[in-house]
Amino acid sequence: MPFIVSAGGKKKDDPETRKLIRSHVMLGKNLGKSRGRAKPKDPLPWEVAPVWNSSDGGRVVTQQPSSIIPKKAGSEWSFTQLAAEIEPAAIADILTYSSLARQATVPLEACISFDKKDRVLVGPMASDAAFVHATALGTHAYVGLMLGREDHHAVQSTSPHFLKALQLLRERLDSTDEDLKIANPTIMVVIALALHARMIGDFDSAKHHMEGLRMMINLRGGITTIIHKMRLAMEIFRCDIGLAIETSSKPVFFSNTCPRESFLPFPDQMSISIPESADTPSFWPYSEQFLSIINEEIAVVWRAMKRFCLQISRAARTKRKLSEEILLQATASIMYRLLHLSFAPGSLDAAIRLGLLAFSSQVFLQLPDVRVRRTSLSTTYQECLVGLDILEEQWPQLLLWLLMVGAVAVFNEPGSAWLKAWLKSTIERCAVDSWSGFRDMMDSFMWIGLVFDKPAKDIFYSAMTSLDLSGDGSASIASRVKTAPVATPKSHPVLGVEKN
Repeated sequence: MPFIVSAGGKKKDDPETRKLIRSHVMLGKNLGKSRGRAKPKDPLPWEVAPVWNSSDGGRVVTQQPSSIIPKKAGSEWSFTQLAAEIEPAAIADILTYSSLARQATVPLEACISFDKKDRVLVGPMASDAAFVHATALGTHAYVGLMLGREDHHAVQSTSPHFLKALQLLRERLDSTDEDLKIANPTIMVVIALALHARMIGDFDSAKHHMEGLRMMINLRGGITTIIHKMRLAMEIFRCDIGLAIETSSKPVFFSNTCPRESFLPFPDQMSISIPESADTPSFWPYSEQFLSIINEEIAVVWRAMKRFCLQISRAARTKRKLSEEILLQATASIMYRLLHLSFAPGSLDAAIRLGLLAFSSQVFLQLPDVRVRRTSLSTTYQECLVGLDILEEQWPQLLLWLLMVGAVAVFNEPGSAWLKAWLKSTIERCAVDSWSGFRDMMDSFMWIGLVFDKPAKDIFYSAMTSLDLSGDGSASIASRVKTAPVATPKSHPVLGVEKN
């Protein structure tokens, strides 16, 4: 820039000089309003370093920055291309099933942390046409149960998905691809067909499917080879156990005919002793006494199930969920042991086993129409309690637990006059005068409020407000029940009616 000297003379500067002076004077001006300091940009995902979180047990966690990728729109189904074309109504049923099935069929869902990565449904729906049709068939029947439909048999005869699923499954089993024959998607197709057969009451077909599933699992090396696939293993166990109870037959897995398959061990949380604490009900010392006079095997199962109930109650209270693995191990270790035990009819051991079977099936295997599926268990359960005078004489509290479990989980008509009268008489004999007192007594044996509180409370108040049909109330309720007509139960191994 040239050096300009002005002596104040009258001579005007030339245009170029005036322009240069003006530009120099205006430096820094006409720049508009000053801008505020720019906010620091969020770090990119790969720029985030782990931080120490002392409030979370000292666990190292990663800060979650604002992602440069927009959040997912819709559900994981939104952009899923199904492997086969099906009608919109079937898709609607599948979506209903995927959102409601776990809440409706797994009563402990609120206390269990399920692995979201273990998606049994979405993946095969996008890659396996046979699974698409089997799922459409099964979910149609399931939604029908939820809505109270009664024409379940019509589903099989009118739905095109039944024949299509069977056709695709047969083609796969006839193929030369040995790995595909026993692959997870094929197993899931068989499970879906077995569940559908159970839902419509076609138990012969359900058994046939389960026997085929047993052969597939054997070819893979046994049931222990799929335990790590927890969602798949749980569906296999629930279908196998439920079918065994419904048909009064032995389950196909963990059977005596396969010595290589020993029972799954109890989870660690069900193997340790229960400490004396605020979690232990005040009736606990009493409820342990009868365990010393019953069969040791059934006593072991009782203690394990009791500890599981305490773990679930603690999880519900503290909002700290148990792992899905614990639920799987508890279901298999408890239910299969109960199904393979057998005791003389009318014995205390048989009554305890039936009570545990009813209680555990309500916890692990609940279905929307579960009550109508237990006619044999209902008859056997009632006869066992009626013929066991020692319960009314020496263990009225235990009898009360057995009656309430039966009313909730087994008996076809929990509002029957004979059951109400027997419940009321036993409640009064136990000196229980309130729901809270009854609830404490049930806790002393075993109880899960999440599963039993609502139906049990209704039954409790219904029984307490019922009329005493005995006149003076002095006669034994059990003796009056004995006079009521009861169907003769069929001999079968599952319910323990005959000694093996």
